[in-house]
Amino acid sequence: MRDGNATFHLFKPSGKWGYSGRGYLSADVFSVFSHLDQRRQILRDNNGQMPGINGQGNGYHVVVIGDDDLAHGWPLHLNAVSG
Repeated sequence: MRDGNATFHLFKPSGKWGYSGRGYLSADVFSVFSHLDQRRQILRDNNGQMPGINGQGNGYHVVVIGDDDLAHGWPLHLNAVSG
């Protein structure tokens, strides 16, 4: 995995905070526009795991905030997915 350039916050379906972690947010995430495709790209960029947990984080809503000096993108909110 590349050096982290974003903070990932995972929230339970109830809206309660679950986990946070540092990870890599590539420009490729912004070349696809479905949340599922963005989630898949984030997993590819981070060795198959959602930053902040040991797993894909399918049951969690994910909020991604890039670092101030990140040259691409904007904050993301990805809905939870099942499975």
